[in-house]
Amino acid sequence: MHRSTFAGLAAALTLMAGPALAQIYSFPIRPLPVLSPEDFLSITAGASHTCATKRSGKTYCWGRNDRGQVGFESLEGCGKLPRITAPRLVITASQVEAGAFHTCALDDAGKAFCWGDNGFGQLGTADGIDPRTRPTAVAGGRSFTSLGGGTFATCATSASGMYCWGQINASAAPGLIFGWPGYQNVTVGDGHACAGAVISGRHLLDCWGVNAWGQTGVDPAIFSPVPPTIRSSLDTAGSRASTSTYTTCADQAGGFVQCVGTNQWGQLGGTAGSPAYTAQAQTVGGGMALSGVSVGHNHACALDPAGRAWCWGNGYSGQLGNAASGVWGQPQPVQGGRSYRAIAAGSLHTCAIGTDNAIYCWGVNVHGQAGIGIAGAGYFWTPQRALSPV
Repeated sequence: MHRSTFAGLAAALTLMAGPALAQIYSFPIRPLPVLSPEDFLSITAGASHTCATKRSGKTYCWGRNDRGQVGFESLEGCGKLPRITAPRLVITASQVEAGAFHTCALDDAGKAFCWGDNGFGQLGTADGIDPRTRPTAVAGGRSFTSLGGGTFATCATSASGMYCWGQINASAAPGLIFGWPGYQNVTVGDGHACAGAVISGRHLLDCWGVNAWGQTGVDPAIFSPVPPTIRSSLDTAGSRASTSTYTTCADQAGGFVQCVGTNQWGQLGGTAGSPAYTAQAQTVGGGMALSGVSVGHNHACALDPAGRAWCWGNGYSGQLGNAASGVWGQPQPVQGGRSYRAIAAGSLHTCAIGTDNAIYCWGVNVHGQAGIGIAGAGYFWTPQRALSPV
């Protein structure tokens, strides 16, 4: 649901190599470092848990585990909240996506595995077992190219089209939503989803599903159809979006971020509550250079060209990392002055991969989502270094 990956930029460079690159990316691009197999490549955050994947595919998760979303049987009993307070190895995968209370992954062959809450069939196992505390193969044995997890649903792209399972299409097994095979990534919110593609150098972003707050970038009076027949106002995006319950943001080809949906806490990157919600793309921070956007429940974060982290929206629980409580409609710099490779926003916490290859988290740590080995420590207003994974 809330994922950021250093691989996304590398993929974009691969897809758009040649003269078109300078035309599309007019902002300074962070140099691509040479990563070792033990370097973290991507990070994803659910409601209260987080997972990060190394270049080798080793994937570690931590945080709330009451539904098995971290991928283990609970390690705490005697009335304590089930949680994993430090990164622990779960699976080897090419991609991992955290939904609100579940997690899914793709192996090197594109086979999907899911674990955690399965109350709406969002694990795609077609067996009704709920929850699943260990990675379990998704039914059908299909190979997928990318996936996205939402509140109670999961979607995945493939050579034969878009498949979804869970609440979004009322199915406990993958069902074909539409047969166009061109989408290269997908993000899932709460009853809606967005998928991106690059065709002949042009970026496409289509959204569909529940749309009461304009979160698909289409007039809120319209329930966005499947397949999409009306283009999202985010259509000029750089083929990658991030969405949560009622807000969607997307990287734009010009090197900035735009958002649609609710704006109660300034999630659209401008004045909080003005507008209250909108389907018209709003440019974050007056067009400041940002990319790798990740949307949490009521906040969002992205990186500038130097890798510095900026967050905006609801910061009452420290999830903006700016050492202050409050609502911030304009992007605020995350304290510490570090550079990051990737960032992921959860419900009330945020985690990022530093260029020093360490994981840093801030915000709520009630369920151990800061990864520092303890839980229930309240709020962290500035980045805390997570423990080395085991």
